[in-house]
Amino acid sequence: GAAVLDHHPTGEAAEKLEFERIGTLGCPTGAGTFSMAIDRRGTAWVEYTDGRLYAVDTQDASCKPTAFQPGQTGFETFGMGFALNTDDPKGGEKLYVAGAGLATLDTKSLQLQFLGSLTYGRTELTSIGSQLHAYSVESGVIARLNKTDGSTEASYRTTAIETRAGFAFAHWGGIFWIFTGQTTSKVTTYSPDTDESKVVMPNTGMLIVGAGSSTCAPITLPK
Repeated sequence: GAAVLDHHPTGEAAEKLEFERIGTLGCPTGAGTFSMAIDRRGTAWVEYTDGRLYAVDTQDASCKPTAFQPGQTGFETFGMGFALNTDDPKGGEKLYVAGAGLATLDTKSLQLQFLGSLTYGRTELTSIGSQLHAYSVESGVIARLNKTDGSTEASYRTTAIETRAGFAFAHWGGIFWIFTGQTTSKVTTYSPDTDESKVVMPNTGMLIVGAGSSTCAPITLPK
């Protein structure tokens, strides 16, 4: 089973870049984990390699199946990330998915709505506030996406490039956190402000294929 991990805890653990184990996922499936996104209520939406979606409590890793039907709009598996609708959190958030293009996933009806094509290969999604970003593991590119049609509004190039890697992508403090590896993952940070990539953990000792940060995450580094 996979572990749900909070890789950006507050306080001392954040300064030491330590992983804190929350629990072991016991979702009722023989498939492996594929992607994860976390909503503002602390629920992790975890997708498995069979395309099924589960709701996981980030307090204790307990798991509930959802009625999501895999294969909608041609999306077999997909990367996931929530983004705010506006700069004001009171405006709510949406779950975006990147598979055979960009789509939104309504977390109540569990229906996918196709928005537009993506040309970045295997991608994961995260946001800085209301700005949605995709990371391509094959090119190391991070692209800010238009949330209406999936077109690229800005792009950055990171050093995190691995063509066959398992990978994950999150944001915290105005910095992107990228996880790449084939048997164990390394952690690379990328700052769009300084255009700097930095390997902050060369070996985490585990393979990380789902990472998520909710839209509650700070968009600038706390003082």
